[in-house]
Amino acid sequence: MLTEKKENTLFLVAEEEFTIQNANAIQEKLVASVLSLTEDHVVLDLRKISFMDSIGVKLIVGLFKSCQAKKVQFRVDINSPGILKTLQICKMDQLIEIKEGA
Repeated sequence: MLTEKKENTLFLVAEEEFTIQNANAIQEKLVASVLSLTEDHVVLDLRKISFMDSIGVKLIVGLFKSCQAKKVQFRVDINSPGILKTLQICKMDQLIEIKEGA
């Protein structure tokens, strides 16, 4: 997971699939990023990955809740129709801002 700061936004760029195999490492990086958060916006950039399982959804929910607790706006950027469908099935698209495309 790469982190980039631009203006008042923290971008968390996923480089590995959000799956059970990667969950612990991803969660550690997400928690560390939120603990040191000073920005008003967080964007979880999933445009480089094409698959996410239910553990990935759990990681996103956790990040979303952490941002809510800090009163920080949260958005997910995606390119994958499969990830979009997963988020829609879980009704996450009704809670979280999702931006499709580049």
